Amino acid sequence: MKSIWLPLFLPFLLLSFISTALAQNSSHAVVHREIGAVQVLQRALDAMGGQGMVANIHSMVATGTIQQDADSPPKAFIWKDTFIGQRFDFRRELSDSSSRSVLVSGHSHPQHLGAGGKAASLSTHVATAMSPLHNPAVVLWMALNKSTVSVETTDDGSAPGAIHIRIRDERSLETRAVTQQDWFIDRQTMLPARVQYFTPEVGNGFEGIIGTCEFDHFENVEGILIPMILSLSDRDSQSRVIVKSIQLNAAISDSDFDLGTQEAAQ
Repeated sequence: MKSIWLPLFLPFLLLSFISTALAQNSSHAVVHREIGAVQVLQRALDAMGGQGMVANIHSMVATGTIQQDADSPPKAFIWKDTFIGQRFDFRRELSDSSSRSVLVSGHSHPQHLGAGGKAASLSTHVATAMSPLHNPAVVLWMALNKSTVSVETTDDGSAPGAIHIRIRDERSLETRAVTQQDWFIDRQTMLPARVQYFTPEVGNGFEGIIGTCEFDHFENVEGILIPMILSLSDRDSQSRVIVKSIQLNAAISDSDFDLGTQEAAQ
């Protein structure tokens, strides 16, 4: 079967899915929580508004545009997320004048509505791999407060002006593969400069590509510093995300995280 990539921020690609159920591997690695690495993330959270402020974020709605390349017109997006305990649900909508696509967490049973109007169920690792990278403070706070996530320092010399921290969920071999993220924290500002993340194939959580998200233009949103410009790249594409508005603790219906009957029937 031809490989199909599902970039974390670009669910608008026209996809023809064959949903593959992956057996969950019960083996999991030892969780490593390096004191120095944990302290770096704590300092980064303090720089972005404080751990107490971030802990009070339970939902967010972001709107803006995504432009894949200089010759393509931008598309409008609406991203919705909720964080309740250790549960993370999401909805990603992307549209232009002629098409619309939707990716939802489906409460751990992800679904995708393609630009052609075809709905498909996806393997669970697609939802596991998703992360609200447009709000780095939330991602790092969740990593620090989840007991199955390793937090380690990685000094490979690739970013002399940054502190390199690796996080990943050790619950199983599959979650370990799809959740690994390498964060680069600016040594002077302690703000995240960029993150490298793994984008798995739709049908195989152990195969995929590495993407990079660079953060720019941090603005104060209700007491939290959030980047308004995201530059995304992988071996196949480059995209620019401009966040035009972001609302914290917005009221979001739980039904938004499933494809509605009318959407799925389109």
